[in-house]
Amino acid sequence: MMEEVDGTLRVQQIIAQADRELKSTQVDKDIPLETDPGNLSVVDINYFDESCMRNVEEREDILASIGRDSVQQLISHMYSLQRTTIDNQPFIIVPNSVTKLPREKPIPKPKPLTRWEKFALEKGIKSKKGRDFKVWDDVAQEFVPRYGKLRVQLDKEKNWVMEVPDNADPYEDQFAKAAEAKKERIAKNEFQRLRNLARAKKTGMPGVGVLRTDTHDTNELKKAMHYSLASTASLGKFQPALRGEVPVKGFTYNAGKSVDKPFTGDVRAESSNAMKILGRINRPELSNDQDVIKKMEKKILDEEIEERRALKLSGRRSKRGGRLVSKSGAALASLTEGQMGDRTSRKRYLEKQRQQAEEAKTKGKKSGGKGGKTPKTGNKRKDKSLFIVSKKPMRTASGRIKNVVKKRQR
Repeated sequence: MMEEVDGTLRVQQIIAQADRELKSTQVDKDIPLETDPGNLSVVDINYFDESCMRNVEEREDILASIGRDSVQQLISHMYSLQRTTIDNQPFIIVPNSVTKLPREKPIPKPKPLTRWEKFALEKGIKSKKGRDFKVWDDVAQEFVPRYGKLRVQLDKEKNWVMEVPDNADPYEDQFAKAAEAKKERIAKNEFQRLRNLARAKKTGMPGVGVLRTDTHDTNELKKAMHYSLASTASLGKFQPALRGEVPVKGFTYNAGKSVDKPFTGDVRAESSNAMKILGRINRPELSNDQDVIKKMEKKILDEEIEERRALKLSGRRSKRGGRLVSKSGAALASLTEGQMGDRTSRKRYLEKQRQQAEEAKTKGKKSGGKGGKTPKTGNKRKDKSLFIVSKKPMRTASGRIKNVVKKRQR
């Protein structure tokens, strides 16, 4: 009897030890745990003694126990959700989250479509970026590269024999024909690529590429002929002219000229050619009358500048300390005879004006009129009313302005 009791106690001890080692899937808490399967989170709001957290050994045990209960509760709840099978694999349908997590930044707005993306969406054009690099080959029974050198090698191994069409030459090499067609396709693609680049940069088309098949214009043929004649090493200098060739305007070359003349021979011809060259060098390039007038005006202006400069260098200072100042061409052109010169010349000018006034008065009396009135003159030095402005400036017979020096008083 004692042996049976001991055996029963032994079994109970083993079960209790197993329960301690293998904990139950049931989580018993004073306050039930809050489970959010949408966010895969569990919230435990039960109380625990904070004083136990101060001890390092007890702290680790407490945190491990709380974490184990929370994870067990989450896994148990996940197994209670609805399940589905896809490709012989079980999946759990997770519901929407209960707790709304805050975001640091707002939800990004959808990127606007480009013009090409809108056009592709309307026309149903699919992008090739999502395609796989390798495709299945039914002949080779394996995945082969879509493009590249490995694909070329596989094509050569697969197409080791080619069928000759009925309407083709039986002696024609079909492999060479296929290689030539491939080269043409590559050249065409390259030309289209360059054309697209030129169109994007808004530049002109390159001078090389696929030639047109329509007929050429006569002027274009003439230009091409002259280009070919001038494309030699000497730029067509020694190229003979063709029979009946008519030179095109704007395209000249030294064809038909005697460029290899002897250095010795007719002395007169040589001297005349040299004089012609010197004449062309020394001859001024005048195209019209305006150029001639500009040349003459510039020459006259240079002469006037030289004369004024020489007069300024040779002038003497006055006794009062004034200096000789020469006026510019524009200022001299605006002066009249009465406003220019020294005191003696102005005195002569006043006498001349007085005589003219008296003559006009006598003529008026003879004709029976009232006659002219002579201006009242007071002090000749202070009275400036006798300076009658003349329309013509002081110029020489050749049209140049007179060089006059005027004293500047302090």
